[in-house]
Amino acid sequence: MSTDLSLDDISILKKDNVKIRDFDNVINKIKKIRADGPNKLQIVTDFDRTITKQHVNGRQVLTEEQRLYHKYRPIELDHDLDILKKIEAMESWMKETDEILRGVDFDTYEIEEVVKVHGTDVRDRTKELIDRLNAAAVPVLVFSAGLGDVVEAILKHHDVFLDNVKVISNFLSYKDGKINGFKNDKLIHVFNKNEHVIDKDYYNTLKSRSNVVLMGDMTGDATMADGS
Repeated sequence: MSTDLSLDDISILKKDNVKIRDFDNVINKIKKIRADGPNKLQIVTDFDRTITKQHVNGRQVLTEEQRLYHKYRPIELDHDLDILKKIEAMESWMKETDEILRGVDFDTYEIEEVVKVHGTDVRDRTKELIDRLNAAAVPVLVFSAGLGDVVEAILKHHDVFLDNVKVISNFLSYKDGKINGFKNDKLIHVFNKNEHVIDKDYYNTLKSRSNVVLMGDMTGDATMADGS
């Protein structure tokens, strides 16, 4: 495969809303990814507002984690706040969410039904992208600081929860038809996604895939591929 490539060959990179600090570096990375082929490639992506849309019909789309949102979201977005303070706040957010959900009567079937009726839209051409990656056997790791049960239900609803897709998130635990907190010993929030490389068997299969395409919508997502 020819690696001859320039910015003119990728029109989307020339759009006004695309910000690139070092064009040569980006082009060289793309050339290497193309030259190495799909066997060296993996995708690591955030879910909320990355795979899913930020706006539908001009209105902002809210995330699936609504409880305590208005209390903790400003802390998450405060660029002047120390990162340790942010992490402490995010852990408090997840702990309070755990306490609110624990003991609630719940049938997992309800998640699928709610997604069918009120499900979040995924970005345009997401299905095409995941299908092509699956056909090329390129693994897609989806990180979410929300509810993994909801993430998987949305992906299934849009027919993109394929064999090459792996979700790392906060999954609910159930006991006697009630929510029994989360399965995770340590809950995932926006600032610790990279710490949850816990599925060793899965990651051992990715050791040879040194080319990583990282997708996210916040600065905290930039470290998701650390350890990949």
